[in-house]
Amino acid sequence: MSALEDTERTCVDLSYRSLVAVPTLNDAAWLVVLDLKGNDLEALPDLSALRSLRSLIVSQNALAELPASIGQLRRLELLGAHGNDIRRLPESVCDLGELRVLGLGFNRIAELPDGISRLASLRQLELHNSELAALPALPPALACLQLSRNPLGAASLRSLSRLVELVLSGCGLAELPIGDAPTLQKVWANDNHFAALPDAVGRLPRLKTLWDLKFQNVLVELLGLKLERAAADVSRGYAFVDLPPRSATGRFQRREVEALRATVFGRLGGAPEARYATFVRRKLDGKAIGRRLTNEAALVEALERACSACAAPFRTVAPEELSPLEQVRVFASSRVVVGQHGAGLANALWLPARASLIEIGPFWDLHEKLVGALDRVRYVGLERPRAGYTARIDVD
Repeated sequence: MSALEDTERTCVDLSYRSLVAVPTLNDAAWLVVLDLKGNDLEALPDLSALRSLRSLIVSQNALAELPASIGQLRRLELLGAHGNDIRRLPESVCDLGELRVLGLGFNRIAELPDGISRLASLRQLELHNSELAALPALPPALACLQLSRNPLGAASLRSLSRLVELVLSGCGLAELPIGDAPTLQKVWANDNHFAALPDAVGRLPRLKTLWDLKFQNVLVELLGLKLERAAADVSRGYAFVDLPPRSATGRFQRREVEALRATVFGRLGGAPEARYATFVRRKLDGKAIGRRLTNEAALVEALERACSACAAPFRTVAPEELSPLEQVRVFASSRVVVGQHGAGLANALWLPARASLIEIGPFWDLHEKLVGALDRVRYVGLERPRAGYTARIDVD
């Protein structure tokens, strides 16, 4: 059997077929990958015959639950069930000893099974945009945990000593629930109720990203804690965004924006000269999924030609490779910034008067509203994202 034939036999893609029931699958015992996303399934059949299955994707259906038989898929490594109507998980999920990725975002899950900590191989757990008000003990080997937009109010994650990425946006938290986490590199925690950062932040040796902390005093504390306590921190590269408070209508308050800019530019010794055209690229860290600009190289080449024709200096940057203050300098010294949504464009907060922000693939009007609070800064949104969160710009 050829490699292609073997792949066709073991991998079945039935995504986006408007299915209301799962068809009978031949050679089910040999099936390794089954993709059923984007259908109209309200229930799954008995899955126990799929004993070789390693990847099961049932996202974007109308499932109210997962069958108890899912616990018999002992070789399963990836379970994707985003965007359903699931309210609770069967206890048998906790028997999936080989499971490494569990994706359950955009459901209605209010509680997790008490035995979920038994998932010893689990490295990535996604539970964003659900209804969790409390958390049981979680698998200790977790590296990536996504809990944003759950009404947690309070949580303790101090036992998760192997975390690398943590997302807690919009969870109603009064404090950042982390302890000494030697591997933690990225924390997203916007739209919470923090008054200050915990002392533990200063003891995180690998922290690179502390993203979207909402209040000015937290921003200033971060700048002082990370960039003045140890000069070596500046060279390690902290991706940095801080969005000031907004009004009830979602608009940024100009007075707050101006105060925040004054504080940060004071640390810089004043705003730098604005003369660059800047393309902000989005690092994907090798991930297979994410918002992508499919013809980025062609776009950068076209921008270089345009800038050369009018003798404007052009550069490309990745915010993740810069320290917070370096990111401020880059945006503050730009006359035009072009970048894709998700590329750290909240740094537009530092743009000078009469600058322009061109956002590719805007998901919502966040950056447009931010720019609206600045002095005569123009905003242009291009090319709403297509399926798969990708965008493409016609460079001709």
